[in-house]
Amino acid sequence: MLLLSACAQLSEPKEKPLLHEAELRGDYTALAHCVVNQLRADPRQFMRMLHYKLRIYPDIVTTDIYAYDTRFMPGIYPSNSPNNPDAVLDYMDTDPEILPGLREPVSTDLKHKFVLITKKKHENVTTVTIKGDKFLGDIVWVFLQACGD
Repeated sequence: MLLLSACAQLSEPKEKPLLHEAELRGDYTALAHCVVNQLRADPRQFMRMLHYKLRIYPDIVTTDIYAYDTRFMPGIYPSNSPNNPDAVLDYMDTDPEILPGLREPVSTDLKHKFVLITKKKHENVTTVTIKGDKFLGDIVWVFLQACGD
């Protein structure tokens, strides 16, 4: 019984670690759009393996960008896999998802590589938070700083 309870403790999902948190000048949605466009344009193979989902919460002036590994997404076949150099990369919707009427963004999906959250603090000041994989989070941080200039 003790072994069974110990194994159950190991399988519980853990929250992604906080990598960066800061305040930047700029509109929260403009920063999010800029970062997701840079992420999608990045030609490196390990970045091509990711699918980015941008969600906008206008009622709470917040956005989040989730990065998912396409190798583990449903609907990925050899004809559209990023592992195939001849693939037509057309993953689901690329438009932002606008979710009105929410008080807090909630995600129980911990299979993402990283999440970038932008939240309007004051006029033209945005609080940004990056959680997840350190290597990818540092790349996102560089893109974010370039967008904030």
